[in-house]
Amino acid sequence: MEIQQILAINIMAITALTLGGALLQGAWRDNVLWVAVNGLVVLAGAVMLQWAPGMAGTVVTVLFVPLIVAPLVLARMTQSRIHQRRMDAAARLARIGAWVHPTPAMRLNADMLAAQAPDTLGEQMAALGRLAQRTDGRERALITVTMLRLEGKWEQVLSLLEQHHELDTAMGGIAVRALGETGRLDQMTRAYDDAKAHLHGADLYTAQLFMLAFAGRPLEVRRLLDGPLAGLDTDTMRYWIAVADRASGGDPALWRPVLEQLGAHAATPSTRLAAGRMLGNAGLSVAPARLDDLSCVIIEDCAARLQRTQSAAGQGGSRTLVTWCLLAGIAAGYALSEWRGGSSSLRVLVDTGALWAPYVMQRGEWWRLVTALFLHWGPLHAGINALMLVMLGRLCERAFGSLRMALIYGVGGIASTGFVLWLTMSQRDPPVLVGASGAIMALFGAIAGRSMLNWLRYRDVLDGRNLMMLLLIVVVQVAADIATPQVSLAAHASGFITGLIVAVLIGLMPRRAA
Repeated sequence: MEIQQILAINIMAITALTLGGALLQGAWRDNVLWVAVNGLVVLAGAVMLQWAPGMAGTVVTVLFVPLIVAPLVLARMTQSRIHQRRMDAAARLARIGAWVHPTPAMRLNADMLAAQAPDTLGEQMAALGRLAQRTDGRERALITVTMLRLEGKWEQVLSLLEQHHELDTAMGGIAVRALGETGRLDQMTRAYDDAKAHLHGADLYTAQLFMLAFAGRPLEVRRLLDGPLAGLDTDTMRYWIAVADRASGGDPALWRPVLEQLGAHAATPSTRLAAGRMLGNAGLSVAPARLDDLSCVIIEDCAARLQRTQSAAGQGGSRTLVTWCLLAGIAAGYALSEWRGGSSSLRVLVDTGALWAPYVMQRGEWWRLVTALFLHWGPLHAGINALMLVMLGRLCERAFGSLRMALIYGVGGIASTGFVLWLTMSQRDPPVLVGASGAIMALFGAIAGRSMLNWLRYRDVLDGRNLMMLLLIVVVQVAADIATPQVSLAAHASGFITGLIVAVLIGLMPRRAA
């Protein structure tokens, strides 16, 4: 199979994952065009593989980069500017995104961000009002909720959300904040519990921030702001920490000066208004929040999830030294094979250290079980595995720690090459095996094993959602392996299973010790 076909199959697999994730999470209802574009790339790849395989990779790439990669990058950049309260920059990026995906929702989002760019609340309200006059139905309701939010009219926000329930998810669980702002804390926790299965990424973390702040959990609020919401602007971070300190019954000397300073000097008018309102809001208790039993359970579940996430990340810290060392090893192996005659030559790969059964069994060169993991057939093979190592390696190293991540990678890699060796010993013409994919699949198996343990222990809907997405990735990966004869399904499967088993054993060890 040529590089064009391998490239097409890999891109189709990534696109299928994006499409499957949207369908699995129900996100397709809000963006049918996005689903259609992903489907188009998969369909185009299938047609090209059938009728013009020599051009399949080029055609799929030409569709994939502008239609899928560019919108995702633009959306991430837009969200980052929104968190930094740089609405003018966010609006410009959103307009580019609306040009790439010309849907009414994308255009409205760009227009709303532009309307919130002026420095004064009056200018923002006027711009949003003019925009509302040009729309009707759901779009007008969305703009109206935004205007009410900026003015701090939370009772009216709740009234409008009762008429348009779908706006809550579209606006990142705004009902959670509205109920917290009005002191309906038990209803707030229920709203979060109902919405969390439909919220993703920053929207989910923002809803958690609202709930934990109004419930008086400053420790968890700080965890969110130090972790997934670290991109928020400084004023916003200080505001929510002060809200949490206030709701916890903390010393007014801690939170009152912060709110007073923000009320007078915050960079954005909405933050100044919110801080002033919080100072004078008699409806919100400055004593520790009183919650019923179910609300306490919801709060504790959310707090425990944040603690698990932080503890997992803390094992490896922010350093991912092992991942970068392994990446350097792959680069060195590729450079060596190119220097000795070319990484696309089987003779060169075997001489350099590829796994070939006769040399292992007849000469006792068992070291090939390891060296084969650092060699690759051609630049595309090396590039794909290097990219996957960067993505999964850093995630796994932060979750398990450097030593355990190295153990998972090493054991999984040797298990994959060893299993392939066992399968090929009786063949007259055994294949040559190179590549780190078996070890990389062990990292993925470890992540899947941790997710499975979390779901079995806590039965949280978010853990269940993560597990379903991981299962979808496994299905797509197996399909891609079957469609690519050069890829060893046996190496991938054995590596994945080994990584999963090692992760489960690691996860069970503390429980046994306790």
